[in-house]
Amino acid sequence: MAKADTDTENINIRLTAKLLEDLDDTWQDRGFNSRSEFIRQAIRDSVHQTQLSPAALQALLESSQQARRGEFVSSDEIREEFLNE
Repeated sequence: MAKADTDTENINIRLTAKLLEDLDDTWQDRGFNSRSEFIRQAIRDSVHQTQLSPAALQALLESSQQARRGEFVSSDEIREEFLNE
């Protein structure tokens, strides 16, 4: 029988003192409640990476190029185009 998502397992990992120090600085700076919470989220992010479609990547590239050229769109224009208001 498979375990529910709320069941947890303990694992042991070995880190250098410097990496552990960096880890502790990072989770605290980012507002996590604990080292374990931060590590779990980092693992989730790594395992469940968001995959963008080629069309989405192209749109991001075009948007970045437009911003570099100083071509911006107002929030009213965005609402009009995408929210049909």
